[in-house]
Amino acid sequence: MNSPTDNSPSLPIIDSSKPVEVKTFDDPGHSLTHRNDQHKLFAALRDVGFVYLQNHAIPPSAQQLLFQHARQILASLSRRRQRLRPENQKPSTSGSHPSGRLAKDHFLRVLYYPETTGSSSWNRFRASLHTDYGTLTLLFDDSHGGLQVRNKAGDYVDAPPLPGTAIVNVGDPLTRWFNDTLKSTEHRVVDPSAFDKSSADIPDIIPARCSIAWFGHPNRDALIDPIKSCCTSDNPKKYEPVYARKHVVERLAKLHKDGKNIKTWTDSMGRDGKQDLVTEVKVGA
Repeated sequence: MNSPTDNSPSLPIIDSSKPVEVKTFDDPGHSLTHRNDQHKLFAALRDVGFVYLQNHAIPPSAQQLLFQHARQILASLSRRRQRLRPENQKPSTSGSHPSGRLAKDHFLRVLYYPETTGSSSWNRFRASLHTDYGTLTLLFDDSHGGLQVRNKAGDYVDAPPLPGTAIVNVGDPLTRWFNDTLKSTEHRVVDPSAFDKSSADIPDIIPARCSIAWFGHPNRDALIDPIKSCCTSDNPKKYEPVYARKHVVERLAKLHKDGKNIKTWTDSMGRDGKQDLVTEVKVGA
């Protein structure tokens, strides 16, 4: 696992302005470059499932404004909870997740992970191992990091914030539509300093982490069935049809069963059986 304090790119970097450029017929070289960039993007989503996206259409000023409003809302909610919560009640690690409903079944969500103590963070996950249930996720992180992506070998690779980029990852429905050709990769969120084995000092307080995610979901009544051209003799059909809403409900039910991630999935989105058995924990527990 690479060091969480190392900000070197750990995921493929894709220039989003290139795969979507309009092809000019008077420049054959441009057409070839265009196809190469498309292939690079497809290969990254196939082999890794996560990419850093450069030159996306969301300007830094809009991102800063979103984070500013998110922190104001979270601070207000935190003060309100402090007034309402009994003295012996402990806050949850889930924090506050205000979300905005967009067109269709897409969501823009603020993911908030409260601060915790360094002495109790070494064995905790801010978000335990999971895949995303939508088609695609677009993620903007603050500077604290903590996202880890599980590679094909089962090791965790840190995906630190990279200035000027967003993180895009494949979700379960896209994996099903492409019959496992595209990869819905497992990932988790940790306290970076606590998981940095090269660091002798873990701070007394691990700061709060905030990220903003856009979850692109199929319409809930959409039927998710592998595309015929993705089912071949070498890669036979692996998934039965399922409606998008049912898929999400089933995945959430399994994730939260008994407050744990189950060791292996029992549905047709089964993985390799190497899932961690992680108990949900509470801050201050």
